[in-house]
Amino acid sequence: MKAKHLIAFVIRLALVVLFLILAVMAVRWVTKNAYDFGYRIFTEKSQDTGEGKDVVVLIRENMSEQDLAELMVEKGLAKSKWLFLIQYKLTGMKKIESGTYTLNTSMTTHDIAVILSGEKDTESETETEEAEENPA
Repeated sequence: MKAKHLIAFVIRLALVVLFLILAVMAVRWVTKNAYDFGYRIFTEKSQDTGEGKDVVVLIRENMSEQDLAELMVEKGLAKSKWLFLIQYKLTGMKKIESGTYTLNTSMTTHDIAVILSGEKDTESETETEEAEENPA
């Protein structure tokens, strides 16, 4: 009788330990991927370095940001739909102007957002003004 209880206890203990190991591995995988994704949101560069490749995109009227992100991935201007979507939202650009645009694979999400919104890039203008005022 004691042997059955001992075997049952050992099996339950082994299952609990196995569950805990799997839970720790799952938490580690989730946190690693979440960190990598979060890191890429703020450090992701353009698709190509140097000259890049020109890509013509047609932005339809009333195109959603998700549709835009899918189009950017399809055209090779972004690696990840979700990464582009979050980066686009973080640019603060509210509107997407419909039309045909020639974009380049060397552009960042911020560059693309500025062009598609039809707004001026005040961040780049400030940097240019500072460089003109303080030549090296």
